Amino acid sequence: RVDWRFCQVPPGGAMKLWVLLVQTAAACTQTGQFDEAAFTASLYAGSLGGVSLGLLLLVLASLPLCCGVLKEHSKAISTITISLGILTLVVP
Repeated sequence: RVDWRFCQVPPGGAMKLWVLLVQTAAACTQTGQFDEAAFTASLYAGSLGGVSLGLLLLVLASLPLCCGVLKEHSKAISTITISLGILTLVVP
């Protein structure tokens, strides 16, 4: 059972709290019981998804800088990388 009295929302942490609330609601069964296995699985899936997306973006951003590949598309790559990089902060 989650004790919400001790839940403090840090500055900028409202989105993470919202994601946590959605995952908690998704882990409830039809009878209103909390399914801990489903909640744990959703946390693992979100964390692994964020890590894999972050690594993919790291490689994508490194191509024009380190390897000299796709230099003509570097502005588009940086825009995509920054936009999706901000999303990876919220995924887990």
